Amino acid sequence: MTMTRFRLQFLVATICTLLCSITLAQNTPRLLSARPTIVTVAYLATHTREMEGRLVSVRARLEFGWEGDNFMWDEPRAAAPRASDVRPRLWFHVDPTYERPVFGVLPRNLPAVGTFTGFFHFVPDKKSRTNEMFDPGPLQFSAISVSDVKLPGS
Repeated sequence: MTMTRFRLQFLVATICTLLCSITLAQNTPRLLSARPTIVTVAYLATHTREMEGRLVSVRARLEFGWEGDNFMWDEPRAAAPRASDVRPRLWFHVDPTYERPVFGVLPRNLPAVGTFTGFFHFVPDKKSRTNEMFDPGPLQFSAISVSDVKLPGS
């Protein structure tokens, strides 16, 4: 009788471990093995819920601003953005873990055109995204890598 009870407990523990492992595997970002979805900034702006949290690759122009207000627009762009510019833009952020591979490739504080890979986030609630001085907007991009970088116009 005790052997049957032990087998039952072992079976239950094995099933629980298996289910937990499957759940964790589904919720863990697969940075190196996942292939990013190739998109444009305009596509992300119109498919916010569908693309939320997804690994994406965007060919875009990056403009560095003051105190972290860095934004990306669809490439090509011949002129710098104006206040009246209505094209969608992504706020560009780099997690400290990825600063070296991202900023090591980019020209220091100069506009750049490149292929940016990272995670897209849609933050519609202004209260959850605004600090006391700056609102990055609802379309946000957390970069993990950059490739094929050039200066605009080159």
